[in-house]
Amino acid sequence: MNFSELVEREGFPAGVKVTVTPGEGGQVFRAEQGGHSAEILLTPEAEAMYGPGPSLALTLSRLRQMVEAGLSGSAEREVFVGD
Repeated sequence: MNFSELVEREGFPAGVKVTVTPGEGGQVFRAEQGGHSAEILLTPEAEAMYGPGPSLALTLSRLRQMVEAGLSGSAEREVFVGD
């Protein structure tokens, strides 16, 4: 399954754009809507600890929760780290 299919399956609200890009310290998952955004940085340590599939599923699930809680005027960022 490709990334866009995973995003669609996660059930983000209509009009939310979700992207993933390499960033300093890991992959940055970003949800944007109406000029507001939320981000989660998935660190390589977290991906190694939980595996690529589960860490991706958890990251997208948490990002959707952040969107559903309401995006504020400034970007919000969380970091998913390993132990």
